[in-house]
Amino acid sequence: MRLPRIPLSGHPPAPTPTPSPQIAASSGNKVSPIRNDTRGPKGYRLVKVPGVTCFRPSFSPDQRPAYATQKFLDDPYHVLHLKTKRRIEARDKNTLWTMVYTANAVSQYRTVRSFCNRKMKRGLEEALALRGFDYNGRQLQQPRSQDNRKKIPGRPSKQFPLQNLGNLKGSLTFQLLEPMITAKQEDVNAQAVKVVDAVVKLCQPYPILSGMQRLRKPREPRSGKPSSGKPRPRATLITEKSEAKAVHP
Repeated sequence: MRLPRIPLSGHPPAPTPTPSPQIAASSGNKVSPIRNDTRGPKGYRLVKVPGVTCFRPSFSPDQRPAYATQKFLDDPYHVLHLKTKRRIEARDKNTLWTMVYTANAVSQYRTVRSFCNRKMKRGLEEALALRGFDYNGRQLQQPRSQDNRKKIPGRPSKQFPLQNLGNLKGSLTFQLLEPMITAKQEDVNAQAVKVVDAVVKLCQPYPILSGMQRLRKPREPRSGKPSSGKPRPRATLITEKSEAKAVHP
């Protein structure tokens, strides 16, 4: 019978902590559950768009690297720390940084997760092209059509005129959900367009007005005469005290 080893201090060794059944089950199946809350990742804002069921978009006005890249940046002793740091510093900060990731809870097969990522990236590229941007959020000279990706004249959308928009700046992440596996590419493209429209509004420093608000003329005064630009005198309430002050200042 082998006796337990006692350290020099005279105290018995501390018992090893046993993992909880949930952690043990998740580690055995190699499946990490997805949070069902409405909060986005740390530093991101959850973009709530009705009708989006295949993924969960989150936006941040700051440029943030991917999670795998951030792991190298946080460890100064990692062999890829300096290389990753130089690459992030040389990256264009005047663009939109996008990240698409699929958790193991969606599928435990790597090929299925890669298939979902490619489907999401194609849908995002088509949505940005329809709104007059490339994949990195840079504004295009002319928008591209949805059929053959040919350049067509005109505006990408009535609500978002091309001349009033600049490059999209910030970070946009997509957490893919289980419906992405069976979703069609057309449905993914339609949902991505809704998210791009919401992100365009978030990236603008001023509110984007609709067509009716842009064409609405300023209201004329009731008398029909143009206003002189001078502020109108404020109406004062005449009381006994005010009359007494006027008589005896």
